[in-house]
Amino acid sequence: MDITPPKGTGTARLVFGLSPLVLAALVGYFTSFVLVMGSDSCFPGTPRLICSPTVQQWVGWLPMGGAAAGLVVGVLRGCRAIRRDRPVAQAIGTAWLVWVLAEMLAVILGTT
Repeated sequence: MDITPPKGTGTARLVFGLSPLVLAALVGYFTSFVLVMGSDSCFPGTPRLICSPTVQQWVGWLPMGGAAAGLVVGVLRGCRAIRRDRPVAQAIGTAWLVWVLAEMLAVILGTT
C-alpha cells in the first residue's frame, strides 16, 4: 500500500499546514496578555520575573515572534522538500514546534 501523497500537491499541503499558524499567533498574542495581567500583584522589590517591564514585553510578543519564525522555518524547509520531491510533513511539524517552544517560553516567563 503506497501512502505517499500525489505529486504536485506539496505546495497546497504546505499552505494548508502552515496557514493555521497565523490564527495561532493571534490566539497566543491575546492569551499572553492574560499572563501579563499576572503582574497586577507586583510591588516594588517583588522578585518575580513577570514584574519586570522587559519580561512583560517578551511575554507579550514571543507568541507572535514564534509564529513568524515558525512560518519562515516551515516555508524554507517546505520549499526544500518540494524541490527534492519529498513530503512536507516535517516542514510543517518543525514550524509548529518552533511556535510551541516560543509559546512555552512565554508561559514560563509569565508564571515565574
